[in-house]
Amino acid sequence: YVISSALLISAIFSPIIGALSDCKRSRKFWMLGSAVLSTVCAVSVAFLHTGDSFAAATFCCLSLVFYLVAQALYNALLVFLVDRDDMHFVSAAGAGAGNLGGALLLIPVIFLVHGGITGHALVASDMRITFLVAGVWYLGFLIPLWYNFPEP
Repeated sequence: YVISSALLISAIFSPIIGALSDCKRSRKFWMLGSAVLSTVCAVSVAFLHTGDSFAAATFCCLSLVFYLVAQALYNALLVFLVDRDDMHFVSAAGAGAGNLGGALLLIPVIFLVHGGITGHALVASDMRITFLVAGVWYLGFLIPLWYNFPEP
């Protein structure tokens, strides 16, 4: 239900936020704002207590909503960042780099979760650190967009 709810909510709000960002000429602001809110929601899961499943589901749902809105706004922003002929290549290269970056992060996290240096696997309550690490990783990749691309 969490993923279905997030998809429904983002399908409703993405066009509204997209139209607002077009009217106000603030596409980058809304895209980065949605991405940051997605990250904040994901990182919030790391600070929940064991057994707080409703709050975890809520934060995961909100994180996915904001992520999907950010992705829709990114796609709208892409037409201003690259030539039309290069758009598909840049989009595919960005998706590939994102997948590679996620995989590069996954390797040390799996090492940590399965015992890593200490030889003691983390228990379920300690695995919350993965949400914190993923959030910081995502924010790190937003920095170049914030500084290197002007608001169209």
